[in-house]
Amino acid sequence: MTKKKKLLVFGVVAFFIIWIGALFWANHSKESRSDSADRKVAVYTIPDPQKVFGEGRFQYQNEVSFTPDASKGTVNKIHVQNGQKVDKGQLLFDYKNEQAIQQYQELEKELAALPAAAEGGDPAQQQEQSYAINRQLADLKGERYKNVTAPFAGVVAIPAHSEGNTEVIMRLVDPKLRFVASIGERDRLKVEPGQQVLITLYSDNREIEGKITFVGNEPVAAGGEDLAAAAQNTLSAYPVHVEIEAEQQAGVYPGFHAQMEATPAGEAPRIPKTAVFDSDGQACVWKVVNDKIHKTQITYSRWNDKYLNVLSGLEYGERIVRQADGEFKEGEKIAADSAED
Repeated sequence: MTKKKKLLVFGVVAFFIIWIGALFWANHSKESRSDSADRKVAVYTIPDPQKVFGEGRFQYQNEVSFTPDASKGTVNKIHVQNGQKVDKGQLLFDYKNEQAIQQYQELEKELAALPAAAEGGDPAQQQEQSYAINRQLADLKGERYKNVTAPFAGVVAIPAHSEGNTEVIMRLVDPKLRFVASIGERDRLKVEPGQQVLITLYSDNREIEGKITFVGNEPVAAGGEDLAAAAQNTLSAYPVHVEIEAEQQAGVYPGFHAQMEATPAGEAPRIPKTAVFDSDGQACVWKVVNDKIHKTQITYSRWNDKYLNVLSGLEYGERIVRQADGEFKEGEKIAADSAED
């Protein structure tokens, strides 16, 4: 091949290389311009709900102290031992009423002597006297000794020398614990029995789950239940009882303090009304996932003039197009306007 032909071939090849490179650069530049030209769209992030917090401490589920009742007499015998587990209805101790016993014995003697005293008298009168004495005996029979039984299943705690103790005969406790907290009046209507709560222990920052079993309608007196929030500011506080499963009570003791956290009852994700549009009779929004929009069907209820409660279709933390009145396409890539995010 002559030198001239070689130069010609080289020139043609060089031209094609330059031409292909120019096409590639132009296409890449176009794509870059396209990427950089993604539509800026105001995006709304659904905020997490404001939590309800309450402080309190762990207590026995049930606890009762038995103190002497002079109207029943004196403690006769304790039928259980310290630390013993008892069932509901089991006999704990009994009272002995010396006065009732003495009256009963005197009436028995009077009844026994009645036939001899009434000999030769009116049989009807004798029968009436006998009836009256027997009625008194029946009334006194149950007064001589009084049994005290366990109102619930639990463990007995007997102080030393309790049979001579003038203050406490024994205590009965249900070893199962519950968490008793108080909440402010602003949150009273936000909690109800059956709600799940998260409890954080102050002792080791451990988190355990529980379920609300009771919400009081009477305010807690300041210091009345020894609860931290009972006298916060000048607002009222209301008691909340939380049930804890037995397997979560390991390492938790009566008197331990903790904080309760609950999602308000009836709380739902809220979105602006402007984000909703109609699609074939269905309420929809544009949900933003990885900077692309997707039509998502929802159900909702009115919250106020500007916002809606989402009943289904969206969750807390998800992102949607704030203004749905523009022209959008399924899968369209957008650039979120951080100023409106």
